[in-house]
Amino acid sequence: MKKEGKGTKRIGSVFLALWLCIALMPMGAFAEELPEAAAQEDGQVQVAEQDAAENGDDVEAVPEEAYEVSGSAAEGGQAAVAEDTADAAVTTGAEEGDLETPTPIPATVVERDGYTLKFKDAVVSNYIPTELKNAGADHVWVRAGSNKMKVCWATPKQKNYPSNSGMVILRAGKAGWDKTYSEISRISFWSIDAVPVWNPAEEYTDKTASTKNKTYSYVVVAYYTAADGYTYISNVSNWAAGQTTSSKLKTVYKAGINKSSAKLQYKESVNLKLKFSNSSKTFGTKLTRWSSDDKSIATVNQKGKVTAKGAGTTYIRARLASGYDVKCKVNAVWAYTPGKPKLSVDVASNSSITLKWKAVKLAKYYYLYRSNDGVKWQDPVKVSGTSKKVTGLTKGHRYSFYITAVNDNHGYVKEGPNSDSVNQKAVMKRRPTNVSGWPTSKTLSPGTFTVKLSITSPDKRKASLQMKKGSSWSTKKTVTLPSGSGKASYNLTFPNSWQGGTTKWRLVIPQNDTSEEYTSKTLTIKAARAYTNPGGYTINDKITKHGSYYTSPVLTNYSSTRSNCVEAMIKTANKYLGDRYASGKAGKPGAGIDASGLVIQACYGAGIDLPVNPANRHTNAVPQIMNLGKLKKIQYKESASDPTDHPGVFRGDLIFFQTETGNIGHVAIYLGWDKIVQADPEAGRVNTSTISKMLKHKGWKVVGVRRVFH
Repeated sequence: MKKEGKGTKRIGSVFLALWLCIALMPMGAFAEELPEAAAQEDGQVQVAEQDAAENGDDVEAVPEEAYEVSGSAAEGGQAAVAEDTADAAVTTGAEEGDLETPTPIPATVVERDGYTLKFKDAVVSNYIPTELKNAGADHVWVRAGSNKMKVCWATPKQKNYPSNSGMVILRAGKAGWDKTYSEISRISFWSIDAVPVWNPAEEYTDKTASTKNKTYSYVVVAYYTAADGYTYISNVSNWAAGQTTSSKLKTVYKAGINKSSAKLQYKESVNLKLKFSNSSKTFGTKLTRWSSDDKSIATVNQKGKVTAKGAGTTYIRARLASGYDVKCKVNAVWAYTPGKPKLSVDVASNSSITLKWKAVKLAKYYYLYRSNDGVKWQDPVKVSGTSKKVTGLTKGHRYSFYITAVNDNHGYVKEGPNSDSVNQKAVMKRRPTNVSGWPTSKTLSPGTFTVKLSITSPDKRKASLQMKKGSSWSTKKTVTLPSGSGKASYNLTFPNSWQGGTTKWRLVIPQNDTSEEYTSKTLTIKAARAYTNPGGYTINDKITKHGSYYTSPVLTNYSSTRSNCVEAMIKTANKYLGDRYASGKAGKPGAGIDASGLVIQACYGAGIDLPVNPANRHTNAVPQIMNLGKLKKIQYKESASDPTDHPGVFRGDLIFFQTETGNIGHVAIYLGWDKIVQADPEAGRVNTSTISKMLKHKGWKVVGVRRVFH
């Protein structure tokens, strides 16, 4: 009885457990279709396992693409997951009726991937079967010949392709997405004994694209005709286009790019530009499509501006209208590492040391490290500029320093390598003073003279511009230099004291507490004349005396003009007015002179030393002067209406006469308005007369005019 009692209790426990299970189960669990539902559930698990094995996935993974259930579960039909995976039934624990077979929706005009596609036969557009997973070709390009348009694509490599599959080629009359693409051909992937071809067709020649001067655009899709009789299509490729001409189809247009690679840091940008051999005649230059292989690393807009978004390597591509890609490799980092600074001591005192360095590219600021014993280094000091004064030091103690450059790019920090260490005692150490731009020799015309100097450590000091007179230097100008310890530009204008022969100059910068003194090299300035006789004789400041013969003093200087030289010549001649005529003489005023001697002395007064001087001239030196090569020949003309008018003859010109003897024996200096100054042999003295009088009363003839000052 105890055993029976125990058995009764066990039976009661079983029934109680069974009742609890029934109570907790959902309604319909004991429907009449329960065995069939269970079979269908098993079939789903088997198909899922088979698909996962083929795709290399775990059993639990559900493909994102939709796949179709062909036949009933009891008949072992194939399952397909709907496009919207959120609506797909879960195979584990699903009740009867929870898994619905997608209903194919065939159509000849479908919308897919932003394209409008028009097929010759209806295709299913509402989902993609697993057989077409990754089967669509993204990269399509066009190659043109003389009478054809060839469409090419790269079919994704996979283990096999199902039978009754292939590619559909569709064409539009214009380039772009928002066009209707119509089917023009369908290429089947063929197989032998149901074994698919490993390398299916990847090009198609369109011989119907023959309208001249017209753009043709193409896309391709993969298709598959399933056992249920429906035809399914893959994703649509990107478009590629070509254009015809009046004579032949244009060849494929390619392009270069201004950068084949670029390195960027976070948020940094670079502009990429395509380079066409002839952009005005190249088809599709405005139809370029820019893209990034990895937008988390770098993005690109449709103008070719690339911006770094993260760290890594990616490619930026420009797809031409023809379908060809031009790419740039982008290596992005969060922040660049700045370079190594060069540290030096600028100036020091008993209690401070000022350090300096040149700016480092990419550095936003610097870290200055200090050691009091050369072993232990203190925490760095952040410095924004390129110098730092360290104060509060102990006189005579030696300190060590080094710096690093730091790049802070939007919060991403990179510290560069250490500079070399520098050591300096806290003692007086002045910075050097240097000046560049100071000349050592100049030949200058009258006017102002300014030199542009570059001065290191000008420090607002009072500098002296000194000129040497004899053996001593005297200050001619005091200038205040710019302030600052770096390099400064300064324009130094010389006083007019340099305008007088040859002078020597120097610049003296005194020492101060922080900078050394400086004395420039000697500058030699030679004053050039305002007027130089072009092609003629050199104008001298002084004429050397020819032996014991008298030489008139020069009345011109460096600032004399041509007019000044002519007037100096005439003024010297006028000093002899009234002097007696003496043949073969060229002495000083009052001592007697002849016609050629008067010209020689007059030229001396203007700074011209004719090679016909009192020591070597002939008895009749007039022809000798007339034939001097450097004197300019002037054509002499008489005015028929006014014999006193001499066109082309200027004041200061030399007039040569043929006397009654037939010889060229007289010369005079023209004063203008027919007047001349001369040593008149018939009057026996130096006087003024006119050319017309000389010709009328003496019967002389003008045989030449010569100009001293051109």
